[in-house]
Amino acid sequence: MKRIIVTLIIFCMTFSTLSIPRTKAMTITPTEDYVNGVVGFYDEITNVNDSFTESKSIYDENDLIIGQEVTTTNRTVVKDPIMKIVTITITSEIATTIHGQTTIQVNPPEVISFSKYGDFQIQGVRVSDEDLKSPLYTTTSGPKPPTNDVEPPAYIMSLEPKTSAGFTTLATTKLASGGLSWLTHYKETSSSYYTLTAYREPKNFMLDGPKGTPRVKTNVKYGAKVVDFKNLARRVSDARANILAASATLVAAGISALYWWTVIALIGSAGAAGIAAYQIYVNSNTAKADMNEAYNLLR
Repeated sequence: MKRIIVTLIIFCMTFSTLSIPRTKAMTITPTEDYVNGVVGFYDEITNVNDSFTESKSIYDENDLIIGQEVTTTNRTVVKDPIMKIVTITITSEIATTIHGQTTIQVNPPEVISFSKYGDFQIQGVRVSDEDLKSPLYTTTSGPKPPTNDVEPPAYIMSLEPKTSAGFTTLATTKLASGGLSWLTHYKETSSSYYTLTAYREPKNFMLDGPKGTPRVKTNVKYGAKVVDFKNLARRVSDARANILAASATLVAAGISALYWWTVIALIGSAGAAGIAAYQIYVNSNTAKADMNEAYNLLR
């Protein structure tokens, strides 16, 4: 089983700067003027054709680097002044290299669109007003995201002979724990035995907290299930960290509050604002899929 950690993001733009202008749309408070806010974003968006590359190291269950995953994302933004619609088409290609062997995965295009008057669609499906206007994060009032759980320092480990199941047993100087306690989390309660906790889904796109009640499995012996679960928990934690970093970029640009409609609209913006918004979007979707998979592991 492998796990992946983001190590580098490289931006390859068709424009000359990554600075984020403090535009009129960015100063509008979404709760006060949603319609005018969307109009402001629409008016300022121009046609864009750019790409960026994300490089990730791939680790095995023993925290040893075994390869690299490079994702190249292409973004095309087309503004139709007659229909008053902005259409964002995103394509991506993933090159995974493990032990010198490379495989290429080409993902189907993602199409996001919104009209000047506030109709948002993702892959042809209209986004509900409830989702669009739900507050995600604000620097002044409203819901605050919990502090990111911090995984403990790397353990001092010694490798012992492989078990009959083909997994390496790890002798550690302290019990392991990781992930996010309020989303997907694992904790070693005694040598080689774990408590696994998973919520099925987050309460919003920013992963600000869980929805519903978790599934919890105790006294799970280290093996395939624990390895898979730890990998998923780490991916959810990485996604949350990426969302927080991208959110900080947008807040630094002068956006005092983030709502899902602001994130979607900003994906069409040029420069670092558009990239940061896309990072929130793609990491949110990835984390939701990983949370659901971890939840189903605990049946």
